[in-house]
Amino acid sequence: YQKEISVDDVVDSFELSPPLCLYDCSGVTDGAAGLILMSEEKAREVTDEAAWITGSGQACMASNSIKNLPSMSAWPQATTAAEQAYEQAGIDDPLAELDVAEVHDCFTISEIIEYEDLGWVEKGEGGQFIEDGRSELDGDIGVNPRGGLLGCGHPLGATGVSQALEIFNQFRGTVEDERQVPDPETGLIHNLSGSASVHSVMTLARDPQ
Repeated sequence: YQKEISVDDVVDSFELSPPLCLYDCSGVTDGAAGLILMSEEKAREVTDEAAWITGSGQACMASNSIKNLPSMSAWPQATTAAEQAYEQAGIDDPLAELDVAEVHDCFTISEIIEYEDLGWVEKGEGGQFIEDGRSELDGDIGVNPRGGLLGCGHPLGATGVSQALEIFNQFRGTVEDERQVPDPETGLIHNLSGSASVHSVMTLARDPQ
């Protein structure tokens, strides 16, 4: 994951599940991540550097089998989880109110689906969202500034925690300059598991609410 890969490399890599090729799929890797979760009261006592959870949502379907997904290009559980988190956080317009996000791009198509099902754009507009640069660091919302699962690898159980750490470090301004989102105050984490049957969404803020 420290190697340069060109667009041609991606397009020319062998097909695993057409139309997805090797480099369209995140690799399962070793990895670890850790954080400390505590109450707001305790956090105020022990630190002046924290990422504050403002909303959280989770939704799943009854079956864990990918064959039972109602669609391969729509994940209603992601929408439900996002709506739960947005309601708790008081977010009415995600693109206007969120600065940085980590989404579960286990495949290239996954990121596009998530843009749509998280309520950022209408169905069918996720690809154009990327083409227009709206997910770049200086776009509407900086998405996966560390490279996502496709760029960093997917250490399974550690993936979600590493996403949270990236948002925290973005808030602190301690990441490399080339991947720092300009002055982020709010963030979002999206994670999925179980053949896209379970989705979790969390919203965070740099400063206490």
